[in-house]
Amino acid sequence: MEKIFLFLIIIFLNLNMGVAAEKYLLRILVQYERKTAEVITLMVEKGTLFAINYEHSIFQTPQKEVYLIQNGSMKLEEIVFGNMEAAFYYNPSSDIIYRQENLWKILPANPSSYENLKIRIPYRGRFFLEANHSIIWTPQDEDRGALLIVKIEP
Repeated sequence: MEKIFLFLIIIFLNLNMGVAAEKYLLRILVQYERKTAEVITLMVEKGTLFAINYEHSIFQTPQKEVYLIQNGSMKLEEIVFGNMEAAFYYNPSSDIIYRQENLWKILPANPSSYENLKIRIPYRGRFFLEANHSIIWTPQDEDRGALLIVKIEP
């Protein structure tokens, strides 16, 4: 009985050793006119959700792009809007649009994957980054108008 128990423990340990989560480096940089500064670096695992939150420029409503980290890239999983008009303006195509509570969500039919994301930090309005639903970065006043660069690296 002890030999069987020991044998099962060894098999369990061997199986778990090969199941280590894939880890990636998530680097957030801000590119100013003459310099680039790395503002945050996080070690993230495969399956981490990363989101960019900002205000829709035309409809002045919250907008959120949610990416799934997998296979060394960020795959666009969903785009969330504060109202229906912004969602349909963004994508009147065949992608799946649905309402959840007071938000409108788009599930891209053919989601794109990126190793780098670039977005201009708005001069005004809300803007912040999340990882697994926790805020990880908000811009300082001097960051407004600069280029935000998000990189995923092995």
